[in-house]
Amino acid sequence: MGTIGYMSPEQTQGKSKEIDQRSDIFSFGCILFEAATEKEPFEGESVIKSLHMVVYESAPPIADLNPSAPSELQRIVRIDFCGIGTEWKGNW
Repeated sequence: MGTIGYMSPEQTQGKSKEIDQRSDIFSFGCILFEAATEKEPFEGESVIKSLHMVVYESAPPIADLNPSAPSELQRIVRIDFCGIGTEWKGNW
């Protein structure tokens, strides 16, 4: 199904019929976030906490962890996580 730290909300909830290319975009956002901050965006103290964070919490702003990250990169990652055109995280 996927690696916990890079799974989209649909994957973490087992909604296999809803998984499409947007899940890949979400995962790419996780990779960009980690490259910019050296931290996973949804890293909890347990697997269950990490899964919960993906579904119900927002990743911290990149600027909080790396103030020198380009604003364009921060915007791209924010769009990836929010899922423009989808229902990820409730809204944009």
